[in-house]
Amino acid sequence: MFAKIEPTGTFISHNKVQFLISFFLDKQDDGYEEKQDVAFHSHFIYVDTVLKEKDVRELMQTHLAEFYPIWSKKYKKDKV
Repeated sequence: MFAKIEPTGTFISHNKVQFLISFFLDKQDDGYEEKQDVAFHSHFIYVDTVLKEKDVRELMQTHLAEFYPIWSKKYKKDKV
């Protein structure tokens, strides 16, 4: 799985940068056959304007690691 910043949902608001992050499945992930190039989850994060790109990428990975198990569990339950 991987995360991607969506430029259309990214802007500065109230001294924070809003990022729209979309989470996608890799071929070996549950549900890939149905989702393929469609995000399984989109998520906004708000960060201080002083953060570096490396910090934002770490936040993306943290959120991805949190949301995929939740989504996968629901996906498996719905397939039964």
